[in-house]
Amino acid sequence: MNSSSKSKVIYPYVRFSKDTQAKGDSLRRQTEKINEYAVLKGYTVDNQLKLEDLGKSAYLASIWPKAGLWGGFWRP
Repeated sequence: MNSSSKSKVIYPYVRFSKDTQAKGDSLRRQTEKINEYAVLKGYTVDNQLKLEDLGKSAYLASIWPKAGLWGGFWRP
């Protein structure tokens, strides 16, 4: 199979900053938008990794070293 016939894959990342947003529609809306974008651009969505930071504020840098997916990439 040559590179032009390979399927393009995306690994969605979903985040919201407040725990209270989990009670609302944030997760569903973001997931829906990711799927719509994938269809529009011809991507396959791979959800195996579960890349989510739910209730983690990016503004509060003090939580980064210990919290969520992106915390492992943060360096003081």
